[in-house]
Formats: sequence, C-alpha cells, structure tokens
Amino acid sequence: MRIDMGLVGAKINSPVEANNGRVLYYKVIAVLEAKRKGDDDGFRDAFEQLDIYTRQMYQQQHNLRFAWGITVSGTHVRVCLFGPDRAKSSLLIDISKPEGRRAFIKVLVHWSLCEESQLGRDPTMEYLRDLKCWQIACPDKAGSMGKGADVKYYYFTTVSCQADCLFGRHTRCFLATDIRPTEMVSDNNPLRPKFVIKDLWAFSKRNASEDTRDEVRSLEKVKACLLAKAAERDIIIPKIEVGGRVSFLRNGGWVEDNTDTLYGRGKLVADKADTVRGPGKLVTNKVDTVRGPGEMAEENADDVNELSELAENNADDANKPGEVRSDDDLYFRAHRRIVMEPIGEPLRSTTSVAEFVTVVCDVMRCHNAFVNDCSILHRDISPNNIIVFRRDD
Repeated sequence: MRIDMGLVGAKINSPVEANNGRVLYYKVIAVLEAKRKGDDDGFRDAFEQLDIYTRQMYQQQHNLRFAWGITVSGTHVRVCLFGPDRAKSSLLIDISKPEGRRAFIKVLVHWSLCEESQLGRDPTMEYLRDLKCWQIACPDKAGSMGKGADVKYYYFTTVSCQADCLFGRHTRCFLATDIRPTEMVSDNNPLRPKFVIKDLWAFSKRNASEDTRDEVRSLEKVKACLLAKAAERDIIIPKIEVGGRVSFLRNGGWVEDNTDTLYGRGKLVADKADTVRGPGKLVTNKVDTVRGPGEMAEENADDVNELSELAENNADDANKPGEVRSDDDLYFRAHRRIVMEPIGEPLRSTTSVAEFVTVVCDVMRCHNAFVNDCSILHRDISPNNIIVFRRDD
C-alpha cells in the first residue's frame, strides 16, 4: 500500500537514506494523505486512508505511543493525532491564506525541534542495532517508574501480540529475557525468552493508590494467595515478575505516560470577547488551556488545539463565542507494563477437541480459585486472554 507522503526523522547533519520507492513504516513519523476534493468528503476519504497507514506504523514501530497524520483536501489541511484510545484532529487550516500557511509551518517547525517523545516515540524502548534486539525498561514495582533504581531492563526480538488496531486496550505482548545478550542475536545465537511483557493502555484512576482496576495489584494478590497452593491444586497461575505504570524523562523531569500527558488535561475555554465574523473571514476566538497542578501536557497536542483558532467560518467547524470544549470527558488511561511467566501459546494452538476441552476446564478451575481464594472476578475470559501452557508430563 503506497502512501502519498511520509515524514521521517533524521538527526542534524546525518545523511538521508534513500527508500527506493518503498514505504519505510518503521521510520515514518507522520503520514500525509492528499485528495483533490476540498470538501468534507475529501477529508473523510483522506482520514480513512490515514487509519490504514497508521495501523502499519503501529505494527512496525514497537516503540510508537501515538502517531501523527496530515490530511490535505484541496487547499484545506488538518493535522491529526492517533492516540491509544481515539483520534483527534485540528479544525480546517486554509493554506490559501497567509494565516493558514503560517499555522501549518508552525506545526512543521515544532516537529523538527521537539523531543522524540512528542513525536510519538517511547523513550523507554530502544532498538540495539549492534545486538539486533530491543531493550525495554519495565517498572520494578507496582507504582510509577520514576527512579533509576526502580527500573529493570529486558530484551526481546519476538512480538507475540502486535498493536494492529488503533484503539481499545491497544495491547502489545513481547517474549523477553532479563539477560542482556553479549553477541549479536541471530538464528545461530537466538534470545531465549523467559517472560511475557504485556504493554498496554488500560482504563485507570489518576491516583494510582486508588486504582482498584490495576492489573498489577490483582496479579500480586493472586501470587500471594495461590502460588503456594498451585501445585497442590494442580493449576498453573500467571506469576508476575515486575510491573507498574510507565514514566519517562522529559525536560529534565519524570513524566508519567498517560492520556493526560498525551492530550492535556482540562478544558479549552473559548474567549468571552466578541468574535468578528463575516463572509470569508477566519474565526479568531482565542483558546486557553487550563491545566491541573503539576501537569505537563504534550506540546504537540496543544499546537493541534491552537489550530482551532484558524477554523473556517461554517456551522460544523467554527467555535461559537463562549463555547466550552472539554477534554475531561476522555476516559483516563495509563500506560502500563507487566512482566509475567510462564510463556504459553494462544488458544487456537490446541490440536484436538479433547485438548480444547481440557484447556477450558483448567480455565474454569483457575477462575474458581481466583474467586474463592483471592476474591477476584476476572470479567473478561475471552480467547485472547487464555494461554495454553503444555507441561513436559
């Protein structure tokens, strides 16, 4: 599938690598899709294409937290942000007018100067080119990763569950080891994974200590209640190694990775002043971002919101004077990583009806133990959450 244009990142004075006509999705920062039609249909067609291309970016960039996109329909441009739970776009930027060109150039300049985390990359994941494997940092306790001593590193080449959809839980799973390879990983020198790393954006409470839906807490409780009884009851339970919320360094400080960080928290309140409107004139409402104490929003998301000042004067896109646009209605999600064992196979790996029935019976026995011994009700026993583990005996 061929994109119209892709923006890639390169360090200053570094050579630009030729792509020979191929789409290098693992390098793309933002995809641009252009349509001749300058109406809503043109925007919708371009946006649908961006959906498809963004899935390809997520598949090939394991360290992609969110993705940028640009739609061009006629002389109208929109800047789009594809997050872990939704897509947002700016209002129309008319590049046939000086104000629109200035706003669009401002976004491009900001992208060229901002930190990689603001381009969507995850600073806690790094591809080690000399070893040909990925290094991923995981919280070493059930809390936010914020200190060097609280971080443990793992290494992987195998992705057992890819992020091939845009929204939802947006879960990736990696098969990893905690032993750093000393030589380049190859078919003759493969990594020997011991753990499953679950990387997800889950619904959460902003205050981690009040988060009753925290999967890390539930797994810690299962481990405490059932680990000693597992052999006696002949059941295999998921054993958590480490886990918690993900944070990263930005501007010299630690920032928790969540939807507040991506989109900004608070309300976008249109200015109370009168708005000058007329045929062909741009809406000039000024929009202020109100944030909570100590919060640091992604500046790129702020820029996209600021573009609403340049909206075309029409019923769909223009803000009315005094209108309140709220981002507080977004469900809060926190970026978590959980390291577990043992490594299993998906339910579809069962080879016979008898084996399938055995697996389902074992699942119900484990579920019964969770309820009776741990007072935990799973509530999501689906094929994607059932792992088949075959013992030697």
